[in-house]
Amino acid sequence: MAATLPQFTWDHLYEPLHVTLWPAGRGPVEEDAAPGEPLTLRDLIKTLTPDDGWLTPNKKSESNTMDVDGSDGENESEGEVLNDDEDVDIRYINLEAHPALVIDDLGEEIDQYKTKATFVVRREYEVFMEHAMSRVSDPPDDSFRARFFVTGQPGIGKSFGCYYFLFRLLALGQPVFFVNSLTTVYYFSSDGIQLTEQKLISSPALVEALRGSWVLIDMDDKTEWQPSKIFKRARCVVWTSPPRELRMKEFIKRFGAETWYMKAWSPKEIAAMTERMVIDPAKVLKRLSTGGPVARSLWGALPVPSPQTIDTTIRNALSGNIFAFMPNRVFLIQPLVVIDEESGRAYLQRTDYSAEFISTYIANRTSDLAQDYLERLQGQLASALNSSTTRSVAGKLFEGIIYRALTRGMQLPAGFGRGSVAGTLELVGKAESFVCEAGTTDIAEKRPLYLRPESLNFAAVDAILVTNEKLGLIQASMGQSHRRDFGMMLRIMSRLPRGAQVGVSGLRDVIYCLVGIVPERVQTLVAEASGTLAGQIAHTRLSTFRVVGY
Repeated sequence: MAATLPQFTWDHLYEPLHVTLWPAGRGPVEEDAAPGEPLTLRDLIKTLTPDDGWLTPNKKSESNTMDVDGSDGENESEGEVLNDDEDVDIRYINLEAHPALVIDDLGEEIDQYKTKATFVVRREYEVFMEHAMSRVSDPPDDSFRARFFVTGQPGIGKSFGCYYFLFRLLALGQPVFFVNSLTTVYYFSSDGIQLTEQKLISSPALVEALRGSWVLIDMDDKTEWQPSKIFKRARCVVWTSPPRELRMKEFIKRFGAETWYMKAWSPKEIAAMTERMVIDPAKVLKRLSTGGPVARSLWGALPVPSPQTIDTTIRNALSGNIFAFMPNRVFLIQPLVVIDEESGRAYLQRTDYSAEFISTYIANRTSDLAQDYLERLQGQLASALNSSTTRSVAGKLFEGIIYRALTRGMQLPAGFGRGSVAGTLELVGKAESFVCEAGTTDIAEKRPLYLRPESLNFAAVDAILVTNEKLGLIQASMGQSHRRDFGMMLRIMSRLPRGAQVGVSGLRDVIYCLVGIVPERVQTLVAEASGTLAGQIAHTRLSTFRVVGY
């Protein structure tokens, strides 16, 4: 047997995993860094095409519809085109059929779910691995070192992602140092598995091993813990972790790491897991309404929180800085979506994040409870509305406050005539295909009518106000970098007669309402929006538009 590294001893805990995946008779070769899964791993993965119709249109997870920023990304890693329909087939591993892969927390899946224990190989895991391997094999410049802090919403499966990274690297014959606790480091190589429970001390043999190895870290035991500096000598370092701000900053500072935000679960992934585990969809929908598209909330054996517990969580967030997302469980953290100014295409900027309410129920309840915290919220909203990171949730909360006031007797702004809102309709679905619940025809005939999108990220507008003579397109989630999409506004107007039974053809006054807190900022945005509109005024329908600030 080959010599052990200093401080290490041979270990057999992960031997079945090593035997199953490590390619016989060879170590890593350069072509293994190319995209694509090794056959030894691919053969263990099955494919499922789930029916997610029960999640659509009115209960579909908002996880594939994220906040959109109008700025350009500058990092060449930030060019991943956003594709809502990429998860047609869902890949998974039947853990009971492959016990060699059941390591660490995966054993709990077997204990709890037996034959139904499922490891979903999320597309998120594959996308990151392809990105990381391309950075290792083809770095952007001579000074680049492949170090990554992989993070995102707590509970979406980042630890499972780390297991997948380990599986894939072992199947490639790539040596790996695996850190999954404060005290233990495993070393996988062609010779087998070694471990140490000692603080690592630099030695020529250890440095040589690190130079050819990846380091995978999946550890969240202590907030202040940081990886050993010796890992800087590794070929690549990946740490999967919740988005703890101090930890992230320190790791980026010490290792020069690149941040990578994972997406929450897509409707297809949720439907696939529900089908594999034979769960009543109604139960999943109930959990989705309170915990969002987060694996730990959906099937992590946690009880559904009571209304009282939810209210306490929301009040705790409101009593501090509600837009400090990391300590709150009211929001869903997602990679930022940006729009390329030239092509108009949306893509993910993985190094930055945006946040949205974790579910429509939580958003609405937060708006209700916010009435007791308006003085505190005013200053927070003023700054939050001008940031791509916070604008989506700030706008949704602000719209909720407006909605609550207008539907409880507050008079409409003078520009819309006298009176108060007589009826409310909820628009269910996306901006170009929304519908209303059955039996709402009578409400649709009332005026003034307030139309409220159910989606947390309804494109172009946050709400619609219809009177007998005017149509108001209300934008509360505005900011200096926000994209004003008048073309989408026209498509929303075209959809209103079919989707909501609300006729608009006779309305000759369409008001794009920019609602804000700081008057000077609202005035600036009104001027900018008016300039944008003037450049598109050749469109006949846009000639009826005007921009007003409130």
